[in-house]
Amino acid sequence: MEENKNEAVNDTGSENTGEGKEFENLGKHEIEIGRRVHEGHKHRHRHHHSSSRSSGSESKSRKKKSKKKSNKPKSGFWSNFLYYSLRVWVVILTGVIVWLLVWNYDLASKLRVHSDQLENVGNVNSGILISGASTESDYVVPDYWRNAVDDAAEKVQALMDSAGRDAVAFAWFSDLHYSNGSKNNATGAITAAVMDKCNIPFALSTGDVLTQSVLLEEQEVALSYKLVYEMLSPIGSDRLLQVEGNHDGAWGQVDLDDDGELETGERYCYNVTEEKLYNMMFRQHQTDTRRVYGSESTWFYIDDPVTKTRFIMLNNLWTNGETDSETGIAVNNKMSDKGFGQPQVDWLINEALVFEERGWSVVMAAHVPLNSEQLRDRAVVQGLLEAYANKSSYSGEYGVEGQWDHVKVSVDYKNRITANIIGFYAGHIHADSIKNFFSFPQVTITPNSNISYDENEEEREWGTDNEVAVDFVVINKKTGEVNHVRLGVGSDRTYNYK
Repeated sequence: MEENKNEAVNDTGSENTGEGKEFENLGKHEIEIGRRVHEGHKHRHRHHHSSSRSSGSESKSRKKKSKKKSNKPKSGFWSNFLYYSLRVWVVILTGVIVWLLVWNYDLASKLRVHSDQLENVGNVNSGILISGASTESDYVVPDYWRNAVDDAAEKVQALMDSAGRDAVAFAWFSDLHYSNGSKNNATGAITAAVMDKCNIPFALSTGDVLTQSVLLEEQEVALSYKLVYEMLSPIGSDRLLQVEGNHDGAWGQVDLDDDGELETGERYCYNVTEEKLYNMMFRQHQTDTRRVYGSESTWFYIDDPVTKTRFIMLNNLWTNGETDSETGIAVNNKMSDKGFGQPQVDWLINEALVFEERGWSVVMAAHVPLNSEQLRDRAVVQGLLEAYANKSSYSGEYGVEGQWDHVKVSVDYKNRITANIIGFYAGHIHADSIKNFFSFPQVTITPNSNISYDENEEEREWGTDNEVAVDFVVINKKTGEVNHVRLGVGSDRTYNYK
């Protein structure tokens, strides 16, 4: 009982902040008694706290054991269900976190690889990344092309601004002769860059996108087409207008002599069928419903209704596709047998050159120039187009009736609505030229690849802005003036079609 009183006194003293003042008012006797009592209480109090700490440790130990026991599921179905469900969710969440960490690392690795690929596309070491206006992906313009691209775009835009609503513009290149390891990898990007800057709707490719004599299997031909169209992808399939070249439709080599040497006529001995050629070259454009195809889908036209200009893309490598039944070798090889054929001439007369209103103009394109002696039925097509251009009549015939290559024409344009022929554009001869063989200009272009036949052309240097050749053609329909702005090797050109 006395111990409890002392504890109470001690507790009160510890809580009473005025204890010192009370002791000052006591007499000396009372102070001494209080001091002795206080010292005895402190001794007992230390003993008491030591016991309390020991009891507290035992209490804590019992609590820990109690907590460990509480982690175990209590008896009953729902208690067990909740306990194990929680543990399953912990495992699942841990797995998700690990997966996200791995996915993030994998994504970062792929982005680094993609970045490295962009920096090493062909001969493109560095450049500016551009978002294409008509493409599904971005593309890279090499640094060494940037000034030339900007200069060409500035010239083109000035010409278009001068012509206003009478301006018609398109890009044009030919004879890429592309293959794995080619050095004209920048063609698609630099062409698209000027087109995007100046809002140019179409790019013409006039044949020979590949060189196929080195390809020994038809599967290799298909893979080569995939490569070249990946390179040209910045232009976009909706803007790319192309025709077949003699190197595009024939492939392979055959060795028939005993010495293992190739002889005349043994290269390009197989013809790609029109159906397969459509799949490899033209199927990429099939969603573009503006194109009006002929019967075999390797010739078509497309209109620019704003400028009232029609682009007619012709195939003058047409054959009947006949092959030797035993060897599969083409009977009429496209490397040596070139022409338009009756189906295409009929389409040209009855569809492509038909207009119901005045004011239209026509741009015609094919791989082989119209005046080339290699074209078997050139005289008939020349006569047809001359009559059209001069609003006159013509009748002509090539070959023997009943044979696959027979062509017969009879037309009269005296009282019909016709369009102005701006020009006939072709490749094949690997040189720049503007000729007035007919009542309309015939224009050719140096090849996009480094195999020009023009002895006066400056030497090309890969990795510089003269490694390839692309024209940007701007037509003033009011004045009849046509300007060719050259991007790459060569010079600007001009002519008048009126």
